[in-house]
Amino acid sequence: MKAEVGDTIEWNFKDDKFKDYPKHLKNKTFQSKVVIVNKDCYGVYAEYGQDLIPFDVCKIINKQ
Repeated sequence: MKAEVGDTIEWNFKDDKFKDYPKHLKNKTFQSKVVIVNKDCYGVYAEYGQDLIPFDVCKIINKQ
């Protein structure tokens, strides 16, 4: 199931595929409302700024 605009997702940067991300983002869990859905990721305004979160690294925690 995909999230839709307005749903809340949760993700973190613990996976090795995020090894290039800054250390201050590692081992933290983030939540944000989805503002854009494209073919393979969600656009969010996270506490650290705008980001595109791939479908396979997040989970839906609240459906609108």
